[in-house]
Amino acid sequence: MNHQPSITTTQEKCIVIVDALSTGRYLPAAFTSLGYPCVHVKNTVEHNPYFDKTFSACLFSALVDYRGDVDEVVAELLKRKIAAVVAGSEPGVELAIELGKRLGYTLTDDRVPAAVFRDKTLLYRALDYDKRLFIQEVTENTHIDFQSLQRRLPIVVKPVGDAGSSGVRICEGIDEVHAALGAIFAAPDMFNRRSARRAVLMSKVEGTEYMVNSISANGAHRVLEVWRTRKAFFNGSPAYGVADLVEQDCPSVARVKEVAVDALRRLGVLNSAAHIEIIAPGDDREPIVIDFGLHLQGLVDPSLALAVYGTTPVLESALAAVNPRAYAARPLPKHMARCRSITLHAPRDGILAENVRWELLESLPGVHSVRKAALQPGARVSRTKDGLSSFGTVYLVGDEVQIERATEAVRGIERHSVFYDCSTA
Repeated sequence: MNHQPSITTTQEKCIVIVDALSTGRYLPAAFTSLGYPCVHVKNTVEHNPYFDKTFSACLFSALVDYRGDVDEVVAELLKRKIAAVVAGSEPGVELAIELGKRLGYTLTDDRVPAAVFRDKTLLYRALDYDKRLFIQEVTENTHIDFQSLQRRLPIVVKPVGDAGSSGVRICEGIDEVHAALGAIFAAPDMFNRRSARRAVLMSKVEGTEYMVNSISANGAHRVLEVWRTRKAFFNGSPAYGVADLVEQDCPSVARVKEVAVDALRRLGVLNSAAHIEIIAPGDDREPIVIDFGLHLQGLVDPSLALAVYGTTPVLESALAAVNPRAYAARPLPKHMARCRSITLHAPRDGILAENVRWELLESLPGVHSVRKAALQPGARVSRTKDGLSSFGTVYLVGDEVQIERATEAVRGIERHSVFYDCSTA
């Protein structure tokens, strides 16, 4: 592929980034700021055009397409000196692990197959959750004992290999289980994998939800962020709602952090960012890892972390990759302010009648930034139904009073203004 990079770097070795999409699109700039050129490997076998909108080819010294032949990609990469291999987003995880092994930069120690990081059934079994919870993988041809399942309700139904809460549904009745499974089996997942039409049924765990963002370097694990989350639900499907960054020394999340690090160790993570979602029951039961991504948290504004604790998971990931030994001695950053993210949800399907009035949100005191849906007048708007179909995100920074006032103002704009000015299709 012809490609003319527009940047100059100082290091001889380069960084291989597999699928620099979602938040991973910020990685090449972070590595370039440290002097390292970046090579992009695109997984064309799994593809979602939604994420291509923000890909910046100009930040890479070379572009390589993976079309199903790992040997072909390895041969191309071996023409260069490699400093590190990084998974930029979900579809890049398994390929990054394999390329890392071939190129001498290991992301994991191979104690579990790479598929564990994309396959929820394998993940739960690797963490021994099948001994604590009801877990069953099903396909279109699986016989399900619905009479026995009735006694286990409510049940969570989720695709085995999807991401972003896509296809996840909390089912209170057997008819809802049938509908959730039918939706999963009827279409490819968000990365266009028809072979992935498998689902997992599992016990619903009640409790407080957390998102843990970590960085691992040479097997040393650092919890960089813990977010306490409150989900929104649409016909039983969860979507991101409100998330608050928790102070590192907060006693209430000490066990959550320990469970996250234990999962990193059990899964043999050596060198990578990770995004781990955990539910902590309100009793004496252990917190449960419900999702595990061997990559940065998706769809976030990295400047939010910069405003709150002076660095970002993107930059921390780059620092750990280029010098793991030095990273282990790096002090943990201190919080300088409180912050909150509020996900916006489109209330109905329709056609966007006019430009979205983002300024109503951007002008509020305490608003740091707004992640905006890329919509123009005349575009079709879909009602929010899961984690990837939100309308945008408002990020707040300030003290407790500022955060609460800004939150109420955001909710007021959602409820009473012409912010969502859609006409019915």
